[in-house]
Amino acid sequence: DVASTVVVSSSSYTGDSIDALAPVDKLGAKLEKSHGELISSHARITDGILFYDYEFKNSAAGGFHEILSLCVSKNRLWQVSAKSPEKSWKKREAIFKNSVGSFLPKL
Repeated sequence: DVASTVVVSSSSYTGDSIDALAPVDKLGAKLEKSHGELISSHARITDGILFYDYEFKNSAAGGFHEILSLCVSKNRLWQVSAKSPEKSWKKREAIFKNSVGSFLPKL
């Protein structure tokens, strides 16, 4: 499916952790404006790094689902996003959650 994507991006950031931006629920509410309806959010720690994980559903343009994970490491704000059209979400959900959940920033 050409419309399904997994994207990793980073930008410079001076904070030490993602929670310096906002608590997981407040940041999720802010992200909802640009990503669609917030389905779930939670924080987790993997290898000593705090991650915020979100799931969004957006009905625009035929609808899509997105898994988004954010963390701060090595003076960078990392973002991993996996997105798929609603019609193919169930086929891709497990692999997308596994892919996004297994990301660790290693530079």
